[in-house]
Amino acid sequence: MNAESLYIYVMPLAILFSFSIAGLVLYLFPPKKINGIYGYRTPRSMKNQSNWDYAQKLGGKFMLIFGFVIFLIQITVGYFVSGYTRDQSIVLPIQGTILVILPIIMLLVCEKQIENFEKTNIQKF
Repeated sequence: MNAESLYIYVMPLAILFSFSIAGLVLYLFPPKKINGIYGYRTPRSMKNQSNWDYAQKLGGKFMLIFGFVIFLIQITVGYFVSGYTRDQSIVLPIQGTILVILPIIMLLVCEKQIENFEKTNIQKF
């Protein structure tokens, strides 16, 4: 196994570990007050305290879920593309693209959930 093929399988593990740790910390120890340093920080999540509290738990949960999804997709791509084409040089760019696109999707889905939460909270008052 050469260095490039090792990287094809190590990178997804590192991403899974990173997303899992960050997601668990955010979910189990969410920041209590709105701040610009730690937590799920977007303009919508920082709009008020109820959005902030909801976004921290949701962001942590989504990081866990999407970290696992990214891991599965990258392992699958690494295994099948390198096995099918025998050209491992195309696997890393595909994995990199996945690493850029899926967190953007995670952010969009999370923001939509916060928007829905905000709408239901406004209607209660």
